[in-house]
Amino acid sequence: YLLILLWLFPSKIASEQLSYLNNELGWLAANIYFEARNQGEIGMEIVRDVTLNRVQNGKYGIGPIGVITKRKQFSWTHQQSWDSIQKRIRGSTSDLNTKDVLALQLSYKIASEGLYGASRAIPEGVIYYHTTEVSPSWNKGLKPYGTYGLHVLYYGK
Repeated sequence: YLLILLWLFPSKIASEQLSYLNNELGWLAANIYFEARNQGEIGMEIVRDVTLNRVQNGKYGIGPIGVITKRKQFSWTHQQSWDSIQKRIRGSTSDLNTKDVLALQLSYKIASEGLYGASRAIPEGVIYYHTTEVSPSWNKGLKPYGTYGLHVLYYGK
């Protein structure tokens, strides 16, 4: 994971920051938060489940951190500042408004449930999604699973 993160954030990683790099719960919660904080509980569960489905698939990295930090998988990993990412990984809410505090708390709850045995909201083979607001080119040829809230879901190849 370290090599991936050094590649993503080369000038921002210092030795005191390395403890954040091995926090699977924090990374999964941050992924849920940044991807779906405005999409309610079901949207957050879908992000969690797609992430964990990619872990099971094995083509996207090892563990949640490997999947989340894999290049071009989740746009927030290259759109957010390293400071903001670290704060969300460690659960800090000091710079958030009340709505975002609640969203981060829910992200941690949903991430924890996913890591510690909650049943999935979607089948294991569903490994792709996008919001209903976009029509990406990468979804051509993928089998749709369905639309839930603001997410269009697809099975992997």
